[in-house]
Amino acid sequence: MNSTRNGCRSSQGSAQARALCSTMPTDPPIEAGASGLTSRRCSRRTERRGDPRPASPASPRSCASWLAGTTRSKSSISWPRRLLKSPWKTSSRELADMDALNRAGSPSVPDQKEAFKETAKEMLQQIFSGGGQGHRQKREPTPEPKAREIEVWSAAGIDPTSIPPREFLLGKVFARTFVSALFADGATGKTSLRIAQAVALATGRNLTDERVHKRCTVLLMCFEDDMDELERRVAAAKMHYRVSDEQIGDRLLLVAAGLDAGKIAVIDPDTRQPVKSDLAPTVEQLVKQYAVDLVILDPLKKIHGVEENSNDHMDFVVQVLTDMASRLKIAIDLPHHMSKGAADPGNANRGRGASALKDAIRLGYTLTHMSVDEAKTFGIAEDQRRHYVRVDPAKVNIAPQARAAQWFRLVSVNIGNSSKDNPHGDDVQVMTPWAPPELMAGMGGDIATRILREIHEGPGNGERYSDASAAGGRCVSIAFSKYVPGKSAADARAIVKRWITDGVLKVEVYKSTAQRRERRGLFLAKDPALLLSDHGGGE
Repeated sequence: MNSTRNGCRSSQGSAQARALCSTMPTDPPIEAGASGLTSRRCSRRTERRGDPRPASPASPRSCASWLAGTTRSKSSISWPRRLLKSPWKTSSRELADMDALNRAGSPSVPDQKEAFKETAKEMLQQIFSGGGQGHRQKREPTPEPKAREIEVWSAAGIDPTSIPPREFLLGKVFARTFVSALFADGATGKTSLRIAQAVALATGRNLTDERVHKRCTVLLMCFEDDMDELERRVAAAKMHYRVSDEQIGDRLLLVAAGLDAGKIAVIDPDTRQPVKSDLAPTVEQLVKQYAVDLVILDPLKKIHGVEENSNDHMDFVVQVLTDMASRLKIAIDLPHHMSKGAADPGNANRGRGASALKDAIRLGYTLTHMSVDEAKTFGIAEDQRRHYVRVDPAKVNIAPQARAAQWFRLVSVNIGNSSKDNPHGDDVQVMTPWAPPELMAGMGGDIATRILREIHEGPGNGERYSDASAAGGRCVSIAFSKYVPGKSAADARAIVKRWITDGVLKVEVYKSTAQRRERRGLFLAKDPALLLSDHGGGE
């Protein structure tokens, strides 16, 4: 197989070569002259070696292959040069053919010889000036970019009272002209949470323990579920929160987009750079048609066809959405999957793909399952732990962070769609707010001080209380049970952990007289009387 000097072929080069070589004369005398180049060489080869192989005459196809860069053998490189140097030899039969052509009005043989040589010259000029595929072509200089007109404002003229406030829609989660995101592992409940929040906005009711700043029209575009599944989820949320059709009206719009809706951005096959695609104008058209305030595109990975790990590509996607949000005065939300790894509440860097997404958004939150330690602290059974999730601020640049975590619980709602094959109907998960038990409940007045004094004195026999769960008679929950009988061992350990963090208690090594070895135990780090003023609880 023929190959170029740089190992590639060019259809464009082949086309140019064929066009050039089509100018070669194809009359018999010219063909004879071209074939003579090879026949003489092969005849000498046959005489020296007795090689019986027939000669292969040169042809315009050889010319085209050479110009297109599909062959670069030594013999093919020298072929156009031989055209200029070779004598024009003709046989008696060829001369008779030429006479017949001349009598018929064809160009004379000298004219054809000259035309043939001119063609060879053009071939060499085309190739060695950069026309062949194996040579670098001269590029036209890139024109200098023109300056754009940009408005410049003086900071001296800013009047704070005239600046419009940010337009939050729900709590500090969604805001006009900004892009928000929810980072979560699969099967955590991010779609269920967004549906509950969308119903709250559509009805104007506080359903998720977040303030509804304004009743809004929400466009929920789901790219993973079909319309049947999307309707099941919304129906379950409406049933759980007792929302009627009249209350929700036409303010919650559903689109089961799938593959038909297109992409926000794709890779241009020629430049390999991201370009805006058909989903962007589709979303813009729907926003204008239905006066939408919030667009939820669930999930992010389904709305683009660019490289997820490329900062430039993901920055382009987010910039398209940011420009749309700013231009249309809407909020845009992007539920996004986490990368593999241990749960880390509040860490937006666990989001899949390039960091450009986390850098570009202004309202980012994480959604994670309750941890094993948290379940023990709150007294949640292990088989129920994954029904509880927490929302943590991961990146909130335009508002102060409120509480450290907001808790929700996934509850099951039967939507009553029984059938002969499914007499029970479908059970669908719905996200509902949940508050963990208050650790300091029942520890008002001087109860906390008494417990600390009990910890200070120890269980007796020179031993110290321990916050370990398997400490036996030294378990610190014994000190709590004397004053707060209903306090669980997990709650007692959680309170002790808080006191250690606050510097009220400390863990030190002591010499156990009973065990005659060193053990770790709890000691006071400050006067118990300071607890009520510095770290007191209350009802």
